[in-house]
Amino acid sequence: MQIYTKIADWEASKESAIALGRFDGVHIGHRAILEYTVEQARERGLIGCCFSFNEISFPGAKDSGILTTSEEKAEILEEIGFDVLLLLEFAPPLIDMSAGDFVKELLVEKWKAKLVVAGYDFHFGKDRGGDSEFLKAEGSRRRFDVRIFDAITSDGVPVKATDIRNLIKEGKIAKASRLLGRPYSIHAKQIPGKGFGRTIGFPTLNFLWPEYKVRPVLGVYAVTIDSGILGKKHKGVANFGVGPTVSKGRSEPIFEVHVLDPDSKTERLLAGNAKNPDTVGVSEIELIDFIRREEKFSSVEELVKRIGEDCESAREIHARHPE
Repeated sequence: MQIYTKIADWEASKESAIALGRFDGVHIGHRAILEYTVEQARERGLIGCCFSFNEISFPGAKDSGILTTSEEKAEILEEIGFDVLLLLEFAPPLIDMSAGDFVKELLVEKWKAKLVVAGYDFHFGKDRGGDSEFLKAEGSRRRFDVRIFDAITSDGVPVKATDIRNLIKEGKIAKASRLLGRPYSIHAKQIPGKGFGRTIGFPTLNFLWPEYKVRPVLGVYAVTIDSGILGKKHKGVANFGVGPTVSKGRSEPIFEVHVLDPDSKTERLLAGNAKNPDTVGVSEIELIDFIRREEKFSSVEELVKRIGEDCESAREIHARHPE
C-alpha cells in the first residue's frame, strides 16, 4: 500500500474507488465501509483508495484521545487491502476547499473517482458544507457512483468512535474491543524499571503509555504482549498506574506487564529485557479485559497477595478469550 500525506503527492493513474472518512479506531462500522470499497475496487478493476486524516491533526483529537495512531491505522487499512492511503493533515489547503471544489478538483479530476463510499454522517469541505446528499447529487451530475452506509449498530445503538473512547476511559475494555472488532492495543517502547517487581516474585516489563492514545482507567488488566525479542505472543497481567503502595510521589502512570507462566527461555529473555530495554524495540500490548482499579495497600505483603489473585483472575479471563 502506498501512503501519501499531501494532496499534491498522488494523482490516480486510472479510475478509483475511494472511501471517505476519519476512521479513528477502524471499528466494525468503519470496516463495513472499507471492506465494501476494496471489494468493489477488485471486482471493477479500480484502484482501492482510502481518504483519511492524520489523527493528531483532527480538531479535539489531542484532548479526547485517539484510538489508532496513524501508523496503526495504516497497518489495519493495508490488511483490509487498500492500494493507496491518503493520510492528510486536517489543515489548509484541504480544509479551505469548498465541498464543490473538493469533488471537482480532487475526487473527479485528480483521483479519478468512479465509486465514492462514505458513512451517513460524513461531512466534508469548508465549514462542513458537503454531506451525503450533496455527494449523491454530485455523483449523478459528474457520473461517479456513490454508496452511503447507514449506521452499523450493536445492541440497537450506532457504533461510534466517541462511545468507544468513553468505554475505554471507564475501563469497559471488553465491550470497547467488541465494537472495535479486535482488542484495544498500544505499541510502546520499553523503559527501564526499578526492579521492585522482581524482588517480590512478579517481574514486569515497563512502558510509558503512548502520547494521545486513549487512556483506560488506572487499574489492573488481563493483556497479551507481542515483543519481537520474545519470539511469540505471551499472556500477561498488567497494572496501569502510579504504584501508590510503593512509589511515593509518582504522578505519571506506568504500564507494567507481568508475563504469566513463562518457560525458562522466556524467563531469561525477560530478565535480559529488564536490564537492557533498548534492545527490545516496540512491543504490541493488547488489553483483553479489566480486572480491578488500582489501590493503595497497607503493606507490601497485602500487595503481593492481591497481585497473586490478579494473576489468577487474568488466567481465567485468558481461558475465556482463547487466541
